[in-house]
Amino acid sequence: MRGRTKGVLLLLSLLGILQTVWFTALIYPLPYLSNEIIQWQNTYDWVRWIGLILGIISGLIFLGLLLIALFRRQTTNQLTYQTDRGQLNINQKSVEKSVQYAVASKHNARNVSATVRLNKRKKTATALVEAVTSDTKNLVHESQQIEQTVSKTLSASLGVPVKKVTVNLKPAERGRGVRVV
Repeated sequence: MRGRTKGVLLLLSLLGILQTVWFTALIYPLPYLSNEIIQWQNTYDWVRWIGLILGIISGLIFLGLLLIALFRRQTTNQLTYQTDRGQLNINQKSVEKSVQYAVASKHNARNVSATVRLNKRKKTATALVEAVTSDTKNLVHESQQIEQTVSKTLSASLGVPVKKVTVNLKPAERGRGVRVV
């Protein structure tokens, strides 16, 4: 997670905790704290505006969480097919390993890692492949060939359309050994 994102989440969570304590002290009498908050709120008018702003921020946060829960694409670790012979489950990790093997065996690529996301509703797949190659001259052509290999492998093993394939191909650094998958 990025530093800015962490900072924003930390700030918003502290504001939410502050608002929760404030609201609890107004509704349920807490010794020492409730009287102080009510007196402070009656003395300073601007405190009510801060409470209103905190309430609006909390409402927007929870509205955003609700929208994420409702509209975010549902991914899964396995695709399930119902056939006349029974149920077939295809695991995400096995698909990733088959993609890694296909790329490592057909191309001049080492340290291959593949991440496959399976969309449950639409029955589609997306893939991210990262690899290291010793061929530094034709990286674009090599990555296009890897993309076609991954697309064919996913289509053949899953039987679903491949929505997107991203290939990050890096040249090998001298003096570093490469791992063969």
